[in-house]
Amino acid sequence: MKVIIEGLINDFLKKFDMTDFSFDRDANKDFAKKLEYLINYIALSLNTDDIISWEVLDNLNVENTESVDGLAVIINGKVVDTVDVLEEFAESYDKFDIKIISTQVKSSEKIENSEINHFLVGLGKILELDKELTNENQKVKNFREIISSIFKFYMGKIKNIQIKAIYATLSNINDNDKEKLENDTKGYFSNIFQNMGSFDLEIWRLPDIKRFYDKTNKNIEVTIYVDDLLPFPQMDDIEDAYLGFISFKEFLKIIEDEQGNFRGSILFYDNPRDFLGFNDVNSEIKMTLESEKHRNFPVLNNGLTIVSEDLNYKRRSLYLKNFQIVNGCQTTHILYEFKEDERIKNVYIPIKFISTKNDLIKNDIIKATNNQTRIDKEELSALSDFQKILEDFYEAMNKKVKEKLYYERRKNQYLYQDVQKNRIIDMKTQAKTFASMFLGLPHEASGYYGKLTKRFGKDIFNKEHRPYPYYLSSFIFFKLMQAFNRGKLDKSFRKSKFHILMLIPYIYGKEIPDLRSKKIDKYCEDMFNVISKEENFLKYVHYATLFIKNSGVNYLDQKQLYKVETKDIIINSIQKQ
Repeated sequence: MKVIIEGLINDFLKKFDMTDFSFDRDANKDFAKKLEYLINYIALSLNTDDIISWEVLDNLNVENTESVDGLAVIINGKVVDTVDVLEEFAESYDKFDIKIISTQVKSSEKIENSEINHFLVGLGKILELDKELTNENQKVKNFREIISSIFKFYMGKIKNIQIKAIYATLSNINDNDKEKLENDTKGYFSNIFQNMGSFDLEIWRLPDIKRFYDKTNKNIEVTIYVDDLLPFPQMDDIEDAYLGFISFKEFLKIIEDEQGNFRGSILFYDNPRDFLGFNDVNSEIKMTLESEKHRNFPVLNNGLTIVSEDLNYKRRSLYLKNFQIVNGCQTTHILYEFKEDERIKNVYIPIKFISTKNDLIKNDIIKATNNQTRIDKEELSALSDFQKILEDFYEAMNKKVKEKLYYERRKNQYLYQDVQKNRIIDMKTQAKTFASMFLGLPHEASGYYGKLTKRFGKDIFNKEHRPYPYYLSSFIFFKLMQAFNRGKLDKSFRKSKFHILMLIPYIYGKEIPDLRSKKIDKYCEDMFNVISKEENFLKYVHYATLFIKNSGVNYLDQKQLYKVETKDIIINSIQKQ
């Protein structure tokens, strides 16, 4: 049995370039901790559409507090790890679909009823927010603050709270015994958790762990029923294209996964904007669905455009593989808000289905379908043409450097390639690293992604910018996170990682040229040649952490790091030295 799980652990660690890393010199303790990280990775993968980094897994691990190994708060498919992220998140979303994920992991091949009970009793203590814990560490304290803030300030936004407890073991008990144990235990503990939300216990045995892990590597596929679709005329580089209407019931199959989770950012990765909250346009869509006009939705809404890697329509059955909603992000989120409303059953959604493997055609579709919305042309260009420039630049650099990075401008672009997750830079990470290092905005990068999207096409992903600064900021970020993950740097400074990035140019000591000029290429190349040497990189980071520490700011407090005043204090402290 251990051989099988060791194979899964090695494959998991390989994804993060952590195969040579050990938590403990003791082989059994090291194995147990790696198993915990694997289970937490699977649990998050099945319940969120967020990017899961090693840092996220570190934050999730609460060191067996009250017999609980992992804790996470997920709202609308996003991991919410601080109160400040919650506050910013609340500005965009009218309703909260909340999941509280908890794990307890045992490397034993036995299932002990007493250990399951200790786990659930411990979870109950943690969720009993008005009582202090005797062994509350910072991670648990942070988790409880988030839950407490939800109940104090956002009760009106709560749509649903699901408490999911996962007890993982290497046992191989049969299905009947597993199901009986789950049901008997749930029956008792559901009464304890009922005041907070619905409760579910899942016992994962070795076969379950393997099956769920395999799911994290699968294609996104769905088959829906449609009354009729109108085919488009034949076009170059378009395999198939159809226009039609689908019921909300079938639409739900597209936007939710098999576990009933909203697919979220996986659906909208190529969409130029995230959900904008209930602005004027979105409020009008909401009012339509709340009124008798909901029956007229197909003629009142411009509809959605879905681009799929593969598409097959036969006998009213439509198969989609690795698809994106490139136009209709706002409409989709609002429709999902009405998921439980009886009126939604009568709503049909107009949709264009397009299958193409040509990225240039796909970008043309994104630009054309979004030109009708209030999105600047500069933003559309930034999220298509400029993204391709960045991808090409990363590829060119990979031919010259040892530490290879891969720019992911399309979701799951490298899923079936032998590329480690920590070497993949997605648009979200790119925006944060660039904004921190070259725009001096670490406080915005530390928070929820929404703030930075407002700068797209202007300060960030400006089509006149040179690509080198983007690559350099990601390269330094990669080395920084690798050093934290492998214990080469004090992890207490990891919360201030974006402030460290901001400080690198100050330590380098040369003024940053115009980001649109060729001079910036020389600046970046010279810095890259210096900082790519390990001893120089560690020296730069040492100076950065020293500046942060000497500034007097509380770099352990995530709330402080979100404030512009904190950035100013650190910079002023440097200038005085």
